[in-house]
Amino acid sequence: MYSFWCRIKTMANSTKEVKTRLTSISGAKKITKAMEMIAASRMRRTVERTKAARDYEISAWKLGVLLSGQVKLDPISSLRKLVFANPNNKSSILLVITGNRGLCGSFNANVVSLAMRFLEREGHENVEVVCLGKKGAELLQARGVAVSRFFQKDDNPKNSECIMSVADYLFYKMREGRAGRTWVTGSSFVSSFEQRPILKPLFPLAFDEVAKETIAEITGESEEAPELEAGKKRWYRFEPNASLILERLVLAIGESRIYQALLESAAGEQAARMLAMQAATKAAGEMYDEQLVVFNKLRQGMITQELAEISAARAAMVN
Repeated sequence: MYSFWCRIKTMANSTKEVKTRLTSISGAKKITKAMEMIAASRMRRTVERTKAARDYEISAWKLGVLLSGQVKLDPISSLRKLVFANPNNKSSILLVITGNRGLCGSFNANVVSLAMRFLEREGHENVEVVCLGKKGAELLQARGVAVSRFFQKDDNPKNSECIMSVADYLFYKMREGRAGRTWVTGSSFVSSFEQRPILKPLFPLAFDEVAKETIAEITGESEEAPELEAGKKRWYRFEPNASLILERLVLAIGESRIYQALLESAAGEQAARMLAMQAATKAAGEMYDEQLVVFNKLRQGMITQELAEISAARAAMVN
């Protein structure tokens, strides 16, 4: 009889442990499901902004290149450094845009991997790394990359202060001649199931064949560049003067390209997080089902054991 109650107690403890585990898994499943729904909602809002800004960014870029073909800039002008490439200046700035948080699969790691390929091609000593987003800075520093400047990424892409801070820093570096080119690497939002890491030129505005070759070699893709010759086919009258208009336009284009890259990255991050939480919810559901089967088997074993012991005791009493 003593051994009977010992076995019952042991099985009761086992069922209690499994039941506690079921409660924990159920709670985790609710959390991941809620995070999935939040990410999906944020992704939809960001995608709408991304599509609206994409056409503007492309049109503004082409317009800037078109007008730059009609403006005669002084060879030593600081504005010229933002428009035309300087073959003698081999230094570059790489702006790496990632998220502030994890739980989004390999989203941040893919962007950092692309940045590392760029650094290996160009040489670490020739590239100044600027990070927009906490995860990118952490992952790059973990790989031994020196991050010269870190900007806190606002979770709301509409916040213009974040974009202007980054743009002002890049403009200053280019104007002072401390960098010959400025690049941005982030994520391109293709669909909710596909986010592709990209490398794009920011400055100079009219990037040349060297930039095309760099993008093609690192990413395996090419970016279409507006032709400077298009500027000779149309003529515009500038008021008050061409240089002032082009300067303001170049700065606006730079900000719009950074804003577009930020939107694309935000949309891709939320899509990746939605998929990651969806997979986590599915895994939690499968784990819950497995533990429920274990719980039912233990409970059934307890009942069977009790019935067997009662039957044996009754038979002993009859005999």
